[in-house]
Amino acid sequence: MMRTVNAFGVRAFACRHTRCLLFTALYFFSFQSARAQGPYAPAVGQTGTTAIHKDSTALVEWAVQCWVQRGWQDIADKSLGFVSAGTESSAVGMANGQTVSLGDSGVAVVKFANPVYNHVGWDFAVFENAFDDGFLELAFVEVSADSTTWYRFPAHSLTQTDTPVGSFGSVNATEINNLAGKYRAQYGTPFDIQEIEAEYAVTLPSITYIRLIDAIGTIDPAHASYDTAGNKVNEIYPTPFPSGGFDLDAVAIVNTSLSVSVTQYEQEIHLFPNPVRDVLTINTSQPLRFTITDFSGRVVLESLEASAHHQFDFQYLPAGMYFLFAEGQSQPQKIIRN
Repeated sequence: MMRTVNAFGVRAFACRHTRCLLFTALYFFSFQSARAQGPYAPAVGQTGTTAIHKDSTALVEWAVQCWVQRGWQDIADKSLGFVSAGTESSAVGMANGQTVSLGDSGVAVVKFANPVYNHVGWDFAVFENAFDDGFLELAFVEVSADSTTWYRFPAHSLTQTDTPVGSFGSVNATEINNLAGKYRAQYGTPFDIQEIEAEYAVTLPSITYIRLIDAIGTIDPAHASYDTAGNKVNEIYPTPFPSGGFDLDAVAIVNTSLSVSVTQYEQEIHLFPNPVRDVLTINTSQPLRFTITDFSGRVVLESLEASAHHQFDFQYLPAGMYFLFAEGQSQPQKIIRN
């Protein structure tokens, strides 16, 4: 069952003299550069980043529906009311900079035309609209097959919690893991359903819904959000504006490579190209049979004999998503016909 869970602060010092201002700036930047990096993937453009650009060929499908429950402009001052920027349709389709704001504790649920499956590598990516690599407004991510039972990704925030990040502070991406909004605008934060299955010891045959829940960035225990380890999620707060909180741009299904290699029963299965337009080739270390279905489960192609080399002709099949089942396996591999 889901775990239900409802900054580095920098003050600006006014100096009377330019020399004082210069010293303060140099001290701040030298201190920042000397900070130890966290253990997680870094910001866009740095070695080891997991950010996925909105135009990447790895993105094969975008959410087609979105429902939003607005949160507060400032949960500590509810007299300001709820956020109002954007509409639910802003989070439908390809990431384009048009967003819907969730506000403090706001919630968005998106749905795809086809189910999301756990395959090798990343399975989907969430896009926010941060204007740089440090102004990060974050959200917890949950998945469900039926919109009733939800599973939350194990999220981690290692940002210090002695002082607040503040309204215009900065968050280090290397201290953030499995929280949407880790990367700046046009770059998606990827998620792997395998982590859900490992966390909850479950097998999820497919995912239909993805839910984003705004992480309230305050360190005030009266309103703070907490990660899986019980750490407060210290990020940009307060944002007492109609566009406050997490700003959802889009969610996309990911197919991380054009050639997929997986191990099943100690056998290597290689299929390429993927996406495919004409002929899909499958090579295996041992003879196997394969069945290919469309997204409704109807068998469209299958091998009659076990072999270590297969070719399937996709040119007469309509464009869309298909699933490859290896002999004796219940977990399919995703195939895109473009």
